[in-house]
Amino acid sequence: LDKTYDKLKFKRQEEAALVMDLQQVDGRLSNLTAEQQRIAATINELTRRKADAQRQVDEQAAKLERAQRSVAKLQGKMADGSPQVKEADLGEVRDITRAMLNELATLAAQVPELGIA
Repeated sequence: LDKTYDKLKFKRQEEAALVMDLQQVDGRLSNLTAEQQRIAATINELTRRKADAQRQVDEQAAKLERAQRSVAKLQGKMADGSPQVKEADLGEVRDITRAMLNELATLAAQVPELGIA
């Protein structure tokens, strides 16, 4: 009878341990399910953001293409050698030449032994 009582006691202890293990596993499953849902939501958000970014890239590529066509068209007009373009280039060259001459004059005044007159 004592032996049977001990077996019953042992079985009840095993059952309690199994119930506790089952509760722990159930809690872990709940945590993992919640984590999986958070990860799925994050993946969905990242997918949406990727699609938005790709759409913006496509829009910018189209804008760039239009801008490049406009630049090419304007360069074609400028390549005609219009007087306004030539005058602007000539004015720029004059400004650069004046600046260089002023620098040479300043240098000649600072260092007379160079013999720059």
